[in-house]
Amino acid sequence: MRPNYCLYSKIYVMRKEGTLKIKGSKITIKSDGKPYSVPKIFAVNESHVGLCEFIIENNQIINIFKDNQPIPLDTTKVEHKARAKMRKEEKEKFEKERDAAIQKEAQSTIKDIFKIKDTRLPKEVRNSRIWDVDNFHLKFHKYAAYQKFGNSKEEEFKLFFEDKEIKFDFTRQKPLIQQANKDQYQSAALLHGEGNVATADFKIDWRLVVGLGGASVYETSMTLHHLYGFPYIPASGIKGMVRAYVCTQVSPYEGKQKDVDNIFGTENEMGNIIFYDALPTEPPCLKPDVMNPHYTPYYQPKNTSEPPADYHKPIPVNFLTVVDTTFSFVIGIRKGVPEADKKLLLEKTEEWLKKALEEQGVGAKTAVGYGYMS
Repeated sequence: MRPNYCLYSKIYVMRKEGTLKIKGSKITIKSDGKPYSVPKIFAVNESHVGLCEFIIENNQIINIFKDNQPIPLDTTKVEHKARAKMRKEEKEKFEKERDAAIQKEAQSTIKDIFKIKDTRLPKEVRNSRIWDVDNFHLKFHKYAAYQKFGNSKEEEFKLFFEDKEIKFDFTRQKPLIQQANKDQYQSAALLHGEGNVATADFKIDWRLVVGLGGASVYETSMTLHHLYGFPYIPASGIKGMVRAYVCTQVSPYEGKQKDVDNIFGTENEMGNIIFYDALPTEPPCLKPDVMNPHYTPYYQPKNTSEPPADYHKPIPVNFLTVVDTTFSFVIGIRKGVPEADKKLLLEKTEEWLKKALEEQGVGAKTAVGYGYMS
């Protein structure tokens, strides 16, 4: 039979005769001395061996005829091929969206050191098209960057700031911050009564870091609200800070032990003042800082013989601090306290809280000026 040629839209279609052969798992049609591979989507069996006709399109077999009857397609293999094609298209679409998101981030004025491609999140999460998260707690702890730093040959989790500035846009959380403060005050007012709650706002004098030694994949950490993501000061830390100030600076010299026990409690009785978390009243501002320990080998847990020495190489350790941020402190008095004592206890606690923040500071590294507020 003379081959038929058809040309349309620059696609070449040709009908030819040949001999179909099956050798193991390989199926071919030989025509004019040239073998053509038969796609696996055709349901070919031994009855189809021999002379046949076939149609090729751009050198690919698209139809096969045996005794003028078309050889059917294997529906299972056709579906498998279609699914594979769909997965490939979805992957290409995902990569295109990802590249566009990365390009958009590169052009943005707000740059972020935390990139999902540098994390060790599960593959399903990294391929979820969630290019960014607006919860800094998740971003800091779960989207931890794992990559090579400096001249290091190995990848590691490490806080690293090229431009010495971390840029997370907390301004997007301004309505959330305002609502969180409002909800906390309303909860305290319902629990204690409107006149049995005291609030005070204090602004950081320089820098603040709370939770520096907390659990983290980094060398340092920071206390962040697990629901809202912004930095805050836990109630337990505030109570401990005020009590430490009173016990060391006030009680031994002014005979205030009775007030101390009444406010903070003892081993046998609970205190009459309840402290609440201190929440930021405005979008907080984060700034990176650095510690520069000079005797790193000496401080290693496994060290038993290495003394601190001047030949040790300083290894900088990055950590985050909060600056230029005001926090709202809330305290309330328990029910059952005599009315005559309520005002006195609240005023005394407020006074001690103010002096503790101004003279002692809260959080880590207070000995070198961190954590003071006024």
